[in-house]
Amino acid sequence: MRRLLTGVLMIALVGCGSGDGGGSGDGGGAKGTTTLAAPGTDTTTVVDTEATSAPASTDVAPLGTLTVVFVTSRTASDDSLDLAVETLKRRLDDTPGEVLVVRDGQRITVTLHDVPQPSTDDLASGLAVGGMLTLRPVLQCQTIAPTSDAADTVPVQGDDPSTGQWLRVRGTDSYCAVGAAMGTGEVFSDATQAQSADNGQWVVTAPIKPGAAGEDVLNALASECYAHSDLCPTGEMALDLDGELVSVATVQVPSFSGSLQISGSFTEDEARALAQVINVGSLPVALVVESSTFTPN
Repeated sequence: MRRLLTGVLMIALVGCGSGDGGGSGDGGGAKGTTTLAAPGTDTTTVVDTEATSAPASTDVAPLGTLTVVFVTSRTASDDSLDLAVETLKRRLDDTPGEVLVVRDGQRITVTLHDVPQPSTDDLASGLAVGGMLTLRPVLQCQTIAPTSDAADTVPVQGDDPSTGQWLRVRGTDSYCAVGAAMGTGEVFSDATQAQSADNGQWVVTAPIKPGAAGEDVLNALASECYAHSDLCPTGEMALDLDGELVSVATVQVPSFSGSLQISGSFTEDEARALAQVINVGSLPVALVVESSTFTPN
């Protein structure tokens, strides 16, 4: 059953909490009924008490050097690639050991020293950017029964942000007709976080870049949706990642400043996955992993 996000709100400049925006799980979909809430600052820390009290295992993962080579999915400008390098460096600031991020043409190589082998796949996939995130007005939505042949019912198309089309809502049996994109994920900074709010619910807080690079673009769409104009009659805004809607939410204010918050019946994994989607979509270039190698110390 389709469940839409119904609250995307934050009208005052706020500071982000200490939540981790890293991705996990396979979600990030538009699930749950959202509500208006101020950004939370609490995070949930899981402590494995058995692991801390048990004797040291003889199967400790060896430390080594992880090298991940990224390539662009399409030709990117020098400025975009240089900005991607700086963004990757910021994301890896808290990584223990030496970190090197080097660009060579359309390739970017990330080298992490003294990391455990079990984390290499997570590190590689967590840094990858599979495509462009776009902001699109929602025209209408409908649910397709699981036994239906959606292809015969809804004219789903390949992703084309320049025109209106029907796209599937991730993790549901719902499809939405969306208008042409009115912005990209570049309106957000790469500091989006999944956080546990005071009520115990998981939320996603996304900082917005100021001025023409962020707020102006986002608010041009937000104002149309808030007014339920012909451009956005449902009042909903969608986040489209390569032809799949990862979030569909009702806009409840005419403009945003500083940051916005998406809240709803998220699991922790779903909130973290959506935060990761927004973070990777904030890069000005689409990166995919070409190779990943681990060399033990």
